[in-house]
Amino acid sequence: MVAVPHGGGHKGTGTWRRANQEGGANINELASSDPADVERLVGMSHLSGIRIRAERVAARSAAQKPEPAVAVSGT
Repeated sequence: MVAVPHGGGHKGTGTWRRANQEGGANINELASSDPADVERLVGMSHLSGIRIRAERVAARSAAQKPEPAVAVSGT
């Protein structure tokens, strides 16, 4: 499980030009957008205790550029 602070990047949102220029990971990619998964009292998405799946990736040479990837677990 992970906990993320409020705020962060907007990479991949496509609509916020200035925010996208600033870079940073989009933590919303980890959170579910299913209405059944929001906090029940106020209807906000959970920003702590997000269940994720992490997998080891193959080593890459120094010449290769890392590509950010997000795997979202549906559980």
